[in-house]
Amino acid sequence: MPCSTSTPTPTFTAAITAERQLRTAGSHQHAAELDTITAQIKTTEAAIDRYLTAFENGTLDERTCGSRVGDLTTKLDQLKIRQTDLNELVHAQPKPPSTEEIEELRRTLAHILTQGTPGQRKAIIEEHIAEIKIQGTQLIPIFMIPTNGEGPADTSADPTFRTSVHVVGRAGLEPATEGL
Repeated sequence: MPCSTSTPTPTFTAAITAERQLRTAGSHQHAAELDTITAQIKTTEAAIDRYLTAFENGTLDERTCGSRVGDLTTKLDQLKIRQTDLNELVHAQPKPPSTEEIEELRRTLAHILTQGTPGQRKAIIEEHIAEIKIQGTQLIPIFMIPTNGEGPADTSADPTFRTSVHVVGRAGLEPATEGL
C-alpha cells in the first residue's frame, strides 16, 4: 500500500465527495422533517392554549382539561426533543480529516496489513469499518477515518452493534480435546 504525502488519492477524494453528497441529501430530509415537527409544535401549543382558555372560561371541567393538557404536554415534550435532534443533524457538519490524519491512517493501515498478524489485520479492519454496502454482487466496505486522534465510537452499550471482545486463537473455535 503506497503512502503518498502530497495530495489525497482519487479514492479518498471520491469517498469524501460521496459522503458529502449523502450528508447533503440526508440534510434535506432532516430539514423537511424539522419543518413538519416545528408545525406540529405550534399546533400542539395552540391546542394547549385552547384547552386552558376553555378551562378558564368555565366551559371545560378540571378533570377533562387536566387529562388532555397532560397528554398534549407529553406530546409537546417529545416533539421538542426531536426538534433539538433534527436541529443538530441539519446544522452539524463534521470537518473533513486533515491531510496529516489521512496520512497517519494510511501508514498505520499499510504497516498492519503488510506486516501485522492475522489477528491484528482483523482487529484494524473491524475498528475502522463503518458500513458495508451491497450493490448487486459487490460488497463495498465503507471505512471510518478518525479525526483529532479519536477512534471509533464506543458501541458496546448499544445492542444493535456486534462488538468483538477478542480474536480467536489459532487453535480454532472448538475446545481442545485429549486422546483423539
